[in-house]
Amino acid sequence: MERAVPRRSADSEHACRRWCVAVCTVATLGALVAACGGTAAPTAPTPTPTSPTPAPQATLTLVAVTASTVALNVGDSVTATARAQYSDGTSQDVTAEATWGATNPTILAVTGPGRATAVGVGAVVLRATLQDKVGAVAINVSIGARSLVDQPDDISGAQVKVLYVIPSDRVDRQLDLDGTLTRSIAVAQAWLRQESGGYRFRMDTRGGQPDITGVRLDLTDAQVMGGGVRQRDLLERELIRRGFNVLGKIYVAYYEGGHQSTCGDGFLPPSLPGNLVAIYLHGTPPGARPCDTNPFATTEGFPGYLEFSFAHEIFHGMGFVATCAPHSNNGHVGDDPTDLMYAGSQPWAPSRLDPGRDDYFGHGRTNCPDAVQNPYLAR
Repeated sequence: MERAVPRRSADSEHACRRWCVAVCTVATLGALVAACGGTAAPTAPTPTPTSPTPAPQATLTLVAVTASTVALNVGDSVTATARAQYSDGTSQDVTAEATWGATNPTILAVTGPGRATAVGVGAVVLRATLQDKVGAVAINVSIGARSLVDQPDDISGAQVKVLYVIPSDRVDRQLDLDGTLTRSIAVAQAWLRQESGGYRFRMDTRGGQPDITGVRLDLTDAQVMGGGVRQRDLLERELIRRGFNVLGKIYVAYYEGGHQSTCGDGFLPPSLPGNLVAIYLHGTPPGARPCDTNPFATTEGFPGYLEFSFAHEIFHGMGFVATCAPHSNNGHVGDDPTDLMYAGSQPWAPSRLDPGRDDYFGHGRTNCPDAVQNPYLAR
């Protein structure tokens, strides 16, 4: 007779299941439930871990530009801020990261991130670009009031002071106010830095810009030109009478009048003492083109006759070229017509500063003046 297998009661099976569920892991639950005499419930599949979905990256939607002022006079400076706005609603200052520019650099010259100086008259737009977004602000530049006196200097010591001198009967073209002279000086300075390895003239400035004083003479152009070969001396005396005689300053007069033999001349210490060099804007030297056919430069890297004349005459006022220079020729050099200080039988075609470094700049000799050591130059 076959032996009967005892069966568990429903109550004992349920009790075993409850105990297993309380203390067993998923892996052992099925076996223990089966041992208790029941049928194991299907085991749920273990879920596969997933990485969280990254938040979408914010994109640049706008660059906004604000300026400290939108109305300038020539010579004034402006500061601006560029602020970027993003798709997630955030914003940040990007003044340093943005690329800055002006629609007309002859009116507004960008001098650094968010900084610009008015150098001409008219309407202009200052722009900041970041990626493919452009922010802009419109600025208007006007002619300001003329400076009639030498303003307090930004620096002390040796420096070059610029005057715009108009005889009583000549048209005042306001070259001191419309940015013409400021731009021309900047072009000359840029050329000098490039040729000299970083040197520049120590200019008399106000707020970082050349302090250009306007002077209307009581004399007519004919009276000034009546000085003949001593016309510069006459101008110098007239300007000294008006107080332009500060020790340590070389004065550069852009004279809105004529001269019968040259477009520029200057004093040359120690043989010819003085404090004034002059550029005759309407001079008529014989055998040469009239001086007023030479345009003022407007873009750095492209100096012209007037910019080279500016530098040439200042070097004369600094005492160059000395007679001890190997190629000295009556205050000039006579070996290379491309030299800034050349004078001779060939046409003057200036583009270089003492290219041989043997006459007046960078020669390093102690027995002859070297402009590197001159107080009117600085790095």
